[in-house]
Amino acid sequence: LTNCVCGPIVYPADTLESRTLSITDSIVAGDLGGHAASSAIAAGNVTASIAGTTIFGSASLAALEASNTIFTGPLSVARRQSGCVRFSYVPPGSQTPRRYRCQPDSAREEVTDPAAQAAVEARVTPRFSASAYGRPDYAQLAPDCPPEIGIGADNGSEMGAFSFLQQPQRAANMAASLDQYL
Repeated sequence: LTNCVCGPIVYPADTLESRTLSITDSIVAGDLGGHAASSAIAAGNVTASIAGTTIFGSASLAALEASNTIFTGPLSVARRQSGCVRFSYVPPGSQTPRRYRCQPDSAREEVTDPAAQAAVEARVTPRFSASAYGRPDYAQLAPDCPPEIGIGADNGSEMGAFSFLQQPQRAANMAASLDQYL
């Protein structure tokens, strides 16, 4: 899947053969009505490569390579000794391969108090302008989204499906050149 919006992805569990799944710059929703409780990806026998994607709902995979991705529901990866999740938002309690610069892990690593860690986890949660399919601002990060998500991608852009737009870089370039023209 590349540059698309789709509903749930379900692979039959009774298949013995190994399968692969590649998702880039897309939105996958467990329920296109915007309810994040549904399963977005149910593919326990699939090796996935996911980049710059927003996933509304839970995901279950055999193995995973992910970057610049927002997982809104629990993520469960069976083979955690291989693969990597980098520059992504992964909900607390998810079972993943090694993580690199993921949120809320990076935001809470300096905090030792459990109550303060819970506060950091609550603060560093992606907020969307709209999570209901059909709205023009569907899956776009809200203006009050935490900066750890808004500029948390590997290139300094936002995490998720709209990472390729590089909105933070555009805003910084405009602010830098604005004084020159006013």
